Amino acid sequence: MVHDQFRPTSRQKYSREELLDFLRKFHKENERLPTNDELDELSRKREGPCSRTYFNRFGGILHAGKIAGLGCEDAGNRIDTKNDLLRVMKKFAEDFLKENDRYPSAQEANRKFSRAMNRFQITWKNFCITNGYKPIRFGKQANQFPGPYK
Repeated sequence: MVHDQFRPTSRQKYSREELLDFLRKFHKENERLPTNDELDELSRKREGPCSRTYFNRFGGILHAGKIAGLGCEDAGNRIDTKNDLLRVMKKFAEDFLKENDRYPSAQEANRKFSRAMNRFQITWKNFCITNGYKPIRFGKQANQFPGPYK
């Protein structure tokens, strides 16, 4: 006898529009998008799609929410190409300069972009030099050379 837990389960196939409708319904009831954990829990109960489905079809839950017209502006920060990474890093450096009167150190940038920087083989130092920023080190010398090259 084969136990139920070892039987292969048939996966529910969702169309693109069904996935977006599910998000709209959840958003209407809860006034927010579901978390990945909530989606996975609903999937285990067979009440909805899992988070991996949204990742495979749309690139993630935020991007699906944007496509569904739910006003998810955070989805615009997706980093799919090297140019996307450079654009986001440049905005990060400029915003950081406005708030702190100095450019971020390599450690501060790596906290935010380490995966993408590794994927596209970009170092913070090379990024700074290419864009005219003076790369700084964390610690005593962090504020020694703020500002771009002249």
